[in-house]
Amino acid sequence: ESPPKKASLSEVKKNINEPRDIENIHLALSYRFDDLTFKQRVAMQFVAHYLAGGWSSRLIRKLRLEKGWTYWVHPRIFSTEKTGFLRFYFTVTQENLSQSIDMVVKEIDLLRSGKIQKADFERQKQSFLISRLIEMNDPYRILDYYGRFVVQNEKKVQVLDSFVEELDRLRVEDISAVASGAVVDRNISVATIGNYHSKIQI
Repeated sequence: ESPPKKASLSEVKKNINEPRDIENIHLALSYRFDDLTFKQRVAMQFVAHYLAGGWSSRLIRKLRLEKGWTYWVHPRIFSTEKTGFLRFYFTVTQENLSQSIDMVVKEIDLLRSGKIQKADFERQKQSFLISRLIEMNDPYRILDYYGRFVVQNEKKVQVLDSFVEELDRLRVEDISAVASGAVVDRNISVATIGNYHSKIQI
């Protein structure tokens, strides 16, 4: 694989830092996106799982298992009728802050280019599908789905079964398309808590 992209920090145009006298940097790296179709929101949910959905996900394998830079990477997606964001939370030392952001940007670049190993894609899709089927037995998860995931720009209510069916139909090309169209560098923002005083230009 190619080395991590080195320009990510200079591309960051929105940055918030809250100074704290603590050893590590707590980081939230976000990509804002515009309104998505139902199919694109399913693909975006998979992107979050593929990158940080468990031990076999790309960022946890890279940032924790291989580099030892962080304990865990937590993904979050929030979407409304007109906008939303894909966000990753993790904690690093100041020394590894820039490199860890570079690693996230590199993995997003790989998704855009469609450079996903077929076997890895299928494993992650099965993992994500199983996790969603398990959640269908949790009434709070179901309420969260209908309260947050299904939004008003749909012509009809997309039931949870529709989500599972759309997920099953996902292809590498769908992931590449949503990453290329919605997860773009110009919409990166970074929020940090800790002793990080240099300006991250977004």
